[in-house]
Amino acid sequence: MGRVFGMKLEMTVNFDFGKLADNLDNLLGNYAHRVSVSSADRAKEAIDSGKFEPLAESTREIRVKGTKHRPKTNSFKPLVHTGAFRDSIKGTKDGVEMLSYGAKHIKAHKTPPNSMIPNAHVPARNFLSVAMKLASKDTSKLTKNLIKAMRNAMHLSTPIKSR
Repeated sequence: MGRVFGMKLEMTVNFDFGKLADNLDNLLGNYAHRVSVSSADRAKEAIDSGKFEPLAESTREIRVKGTKHRPKTNSFKPLVHTGAFRDSIKGTKDGVEMLSYGAKHIKAHKTPPNSMIPNAHVPARNFLSVAMKLASKDTSKLTKNLIKAMRNAMHLSTPIKSR
């Protein structure tokens, strides 16, 4: 291999990982919050769809008559009686929040012995699973936006030249 004389190599660097590191917590926090908001919106959409196992006849009767703690309603849509549960679903910077009894609907369970319909089987109505399927396109778009924001965060407006 021969020698080459008179050749000059010049390089420029147009990114700085330190700049990205300085902004990473903020970028990831914004991403997580946006994913949470999207997931909450999609959970509400899943509940609105009503595509779950129908209410038992006993539950329908209770809804029509009303109770001491629940108003009368003509809504036979699963997971929706007054709308308070659906309205409680919110995306926050820490994740998705909702009224605590929402977790009971994820898995099948039996009603407590002291309830209006004691020891009754309640089927799973996993609105979060449906929501995650609906949110997959949102998450893909949000991830692309995160990558773009990370590239922008480490980009230098004035490249560093090597000598």
